[in-house]
Amino acid sequence: TGRTAPLPRGHRRAVFHGSSLDALDRLVQRHPDATLTEIKDLDCSIMAVQRALSRPGYRYKKTLHAAEQKREDVERLREQWLAELPHLDPGRLVFIDESGAKTNMTRLHGRARHGLRLLAHAPHGHGCTTTMISSIRLNGQTAAMEVEGPSDGAVFREYIRAVLAPTLCSPAISL
Repeated sequence: TGRTAPLPRGHRRAVFHGSSLDALDRLVQRHPDATLTEIKDLDCSIMAVQRALSRPGYRYKKTLHAAEQKREDVERLREQWLAELPHLDPGRLVFIDESGAKTNMTRLHGRARHGLRLLAHAPHGHGCTTTMISSIRLNGQTAAMEVEGPSDGAVFREYIRAVLAPTLCSPAISL
């Protein structure tokens, strides 16, 4: 162009403003789980959509609840549970949790300085799953079991029968 002066610096002009920002807001309210790509207009970038959504305070998050919670029988059982809750002895409660790890969850990429190779090691072959089922009580006592492979109903029942039940001094839960 023949100009030697620097171009103006600062934020880009907002693609969404006025009625287009209102339309974007309505779209997000109708489809809150839409991705930026699904929201994106053909004449703008994904980052323009992200910037427009951050102005009114939108963040990408979602909390899912089981659809079964809305069934009448489940609501009735929940109300019954909440009515009985104040009468429960916390010392008799046993909380059970299951978690697992897979060897194929190893990250395949990483960062290294330019010109240097990143070397790492991971188990070779098919990914293995290890599951741990454990319990904890108010006094801290716990009963744990590790299983090679995924957990299912049969594994959970075996944990209750062989690991947890023998540790119960009095019937803390109904088997």
